[in-house]
Amino acid sequence: MSRKSQIEMIGLVIVVILISIGLLLYLKLGVFREETVKEDATVQSTYVTNLMRAVFNVKICQDSDPKKVDEVLLLCFENEVFCGETRSCDYVKNQIRDIIGSVGIKDYKNYSIWVSKGGSTVNISNECKTGILAHTTIVTPDREHYTAYFRVC
Repeated sequence: MSRKSQIEMIGLVIVVILISIGLLLYLKLGVFREETVKEDATVQSTYVTNLMRAVFNVKICQDSDPKKVDEVLLLCFENEVFCGETRSCDYVKNQIRDIIGSVGIKDYKNYSIWVSKGGSTVNISNECKTGILAHTTIVTPDREHYTAYFRVC
């Protein structure tokens, strides 16, 4: 009888040790793990798309003929002047920088904007090589299609 009880005690000790190891692993991996903030790429993409649309819908050059930013981007693509004697590319670049700066966006300080039509591309601002990209198609009254890209990093 003593031999049988010793084997049962060893089995009970092994079960207790296995349960203890399981509880320690649960505490380590489940309870005491570090909380990491995971940002959803869809949320960031939607945020950048909304930011782009908001910036592109602001009317600028209140002195003469106010136009929305996306309309001035097309003038820049055609290398036309806007708002007096100012080159439209320089003017719209400064206006976009002021708009984004006045909004107080802390996450996205750098951005790139460019417009393309067919195989031609005009860079307005080129601060980012990678990041979250949003784009929109701008159609002129003459039914010409331009694609404006907005990337933040």
